[in-house]
Amino acid sequence: MKLFFRSVIFLLAAAGFGIFSSNILPVWQSILLGAGVLIFLWYAYRNFQFSQALQNRASTLAGLALSVIILVAAWDCWVPVAAKESSYAEVTLTALSEKSPASNATEVWITEVTNQGSVYDLTKIDLEKTGWEMKSGRILFNRSEPASLKIRLYDPSSPAIRILTHPWSGKLRIQEGKKDTTLDLYAPAETTFLYHITDPSAFYHSAPWPVHNIVLIYLCAFLIIAMITLGIVWLPGKSAAIAGAMSWAALIIFLYSNNFLLHRDERWELIILSVIIGWWAGKGFADGAISAFSKYQKLGLWLIAIYAAFASAGTALFLFSPIEPIGIPAVACYLLIVLWWWVTAIAFIYATIRLSRHIMDKNGTHTGEEVKESGIWWKFFLIPFLTWCLWLVTFYPGILSDDSHVQWAIATGTKQWNDWHPVLHTLFNKLALLVWKNPASPVLLQIIFMSVIVSRFGCFLYRRGVSKKALYILITAFAVMPNNGILMVTLWKDIPFAAAVLWLNLVIIKLLCNDYQKKYAVVPDLAISLFFTSLFRHNGIIIFVFCLAGLLFYVWKYRNLAVLAGLALSVVMIFSFKTFFVNTPYVIGNPASIKLVPPAKGIAAVMKYNGKLPADAAFMDTILPHQEWLDKYNPYSPDLYMFKTKWVMLNKLDFVPAEKVIKTYLECFKDNPRLIIWDKLLGSSIAWNVSQPEYVTFRYLTHIVRNDNGLESHSWKGGVEMAKKYLRLSEHDGLVTILWRVGLANILLLVLAVYMSGRNVKFSWIMFLPWLAGVLSLVIASLEQDFRFVYFVFVSFWFQWFFIMTTKKKESDAKE
Repeated sequence: MKLFFRSVIFLLAAAGFGIFSSNILPVWQSILLGAGVLIFLWYAYRNFQFSQALQNRASTLAGLALSVIILVAAWDCWVPVAAKESSYAEVTLTALSEKSPASNATEVWITEVTNQGSVYDLTKIDLEKTGWEMKSGRILFNRSEPASLKIRLYDPSSPAIRILTHPWSGKLRIQEGKKDTTLDLYAPAETTFLYHITDPSAFYHSAPWPVHNIVLIYLCAFLIIAMITLGIVWLPGKSAAIAGAMSWAALIIFLYSNNFLLHRDERWELIILSVIIGWWAGKGFADGAISAFSKYQKLGLWLIAIYAAFASAGTALFLFSPIEPIGIPAVACYLLIVLWWWVTAIAFIYATIRLSRHIMDKNGTHTGEEVKESGIWWKFFLIPFLTWCLWLVTFYPGILSDDSHVQWAIATGTKQWNDWHPVLHTLFNKLALLVWKNPASPVLLQIIFMSVIVSRFGCFLYRRGVSKKALYILITAFAVMPNNGILMVTLWKDIPFAAAVLWLNLVIIKLLCNDYQKKYAVVPDLAISLFFTSLFRHNGIIIFVFCLAGLLFYVWKYRNLAVLAGLALSVVMIFSFKTFFVNTPYVIGNPASIKLVPPAKGIAAVMKYNGKLPADAAFMDTILPHQEWLDKYNPYSPDLYMFKTKWVMLNKLDFVPAEKVIKTYLECFKDNPRLIIWDKLLGSSIAWNVSQPEYVTFRYLTHIVRNDNGLESHSWKGGVEMAKKYLRLSEHDGLVTILWRVGLANILLLVLAVYMSGRNVKFSWIMFLPWLAGVLSLVIASLEQDFRFVYFVFVSFWFQWFFIMTTKKKESDAKE
């Protein structure tokens, strides 16, 4: 009889789960998931006794709490769409791929959609397989064949679509209910107009099911969810429970929750990845990966998981709009993602521990003399050098953007020196051009610079006991990564800056490990690395300040006069360079207003979204016309204000007292905190966001842009085609998160910082200061969304990770 009742309950639960799944999934997938639930319930409850619920009271309560979170996180999927009251307006836009004789192209741009008096998040519009695309925060059609796009706005109130007209615009057909309109969008000058959706037949409304029916559905859903969740938390052994919870959470987050615009393949790829991570984390938990962690380290992992959940899903869950309310399902989904990242952190720590067992040389550490005799320095140098030289041959004589051309003109004497482009980097280029007046010369110099630092780091790791094989794999993999290849042949200040930060990381790590064989050898190493890091990019001075504070603490603890001398020398070098090379009549300084652009953009956000403006904000209309602030506002970048107004914005902002701008910004923050935080976070998302929207990220060039310097590409056509395919491959799905964004690297570095607090390197937090300071400086500045700005994070991560694998536990490394 007991078997009969169990069979009936499990079959009903599995059937119910399949029915719920059919609200959002194809029938065959729903059947498979229902069958999976049936198999799991038979396995999980095969020896179940009700006494378990009381004996494992903490697990039971945790399981019930998790069940509530899961129910709420996927709130909309449990009830059929037909059961809910809904009202919406629907319009179909068809770009006809036709144009008037005067137009230069057939483009159609949708710049904004409004509903209920607020701006609608364009990323919520599904563009997959429509022929339309997202570009610069707007929806664009630019193809040779007609394409339709359907837009549905729920709870409509005065819905409207803002459309761009300019000399490249084509024709657009708009269908709203029975109304059918064709528009010629050509205009001799760029402007926009607002198309209002007004036809009554475009508005739809359906009545809901009776309340008691919906309540019954949710009750059944909760009982089924609770059965599955409790079955997971009661599994024997925490490792199985961790793996099961990870898989169950992933299923809800990526398949049943409607918070993320993921393609079908992406959803299943993430679920499969989550199952693997959960299994690995469970294995690590069983092997004691975090058993020796202190309570502060364990708390640190949870805090990192909270941050990581926001960094990966915050844009979709909380930053989709600065004014729309945040729903409770979004908060519940966020809590599940926190759990997902906590498990992922354990998996990463366990992977680090296991890898450390395989990368170390069985013969132990090596002396400096052994490194010299082996000639390994040259091998480590030649691997990246020759690889990147091949990229240079392919894209000969290198890649130059508009910024690169300005620096070329300065370095060759046809333009006045300008600190908008850091003077030290321009001198770096000029030094190479004295040898050979060709763009390939400074490109070769930065290739040599990075290759030398990579080789030095490799030799240091070799002395630490890492095997040659592991280091060859690390350096070769680093060299052949497509982002490294294309950026190493691009003339941007960010590339030698990344090498300088890697150098500074190496100096600090060697210092913490007491690796300098001669006491005062650290002086030039520290001084020059700090000098380059501070002056290759303007935000480098923030890194210098952080490192200065950290290393002064180190000096105080150890009374290390050599480090103090290195710091003092770096201060003298930086001050002297600024005095004699930058702050001179021969160099045009940066406008003071550049520092006021971020707060001015924040005030513009308040204007754009009709927030509460203080009276002092009237100065904004003296800088640009009010409508121009609204039309050119982009939460991700102030570029349109700075560069599409012919520098008017920067020039006029120079005449506004900085105190007034800052005071107004702070008043806006006091009255509109959510709006200001929203603007700041989206403006700096390149520095923290794991899932950075692709349409606002500039990654690389593959040619020399048009210029007045007479420079042209002489590339190897066959090689360029292969390189472009390789680069496009790197931008697919998960690879783009690893290779072209640093949000994930930031999270993993935080996990490694917690892990290092239990290792045998004292004051290991100092080694993370260059990374932390660099990222924070970009969050503060938040000017553009270019990957090159955060490239230094990507470069340093791999070598820091390998170093951390060479460390041991504070008390003993016997278990590892």
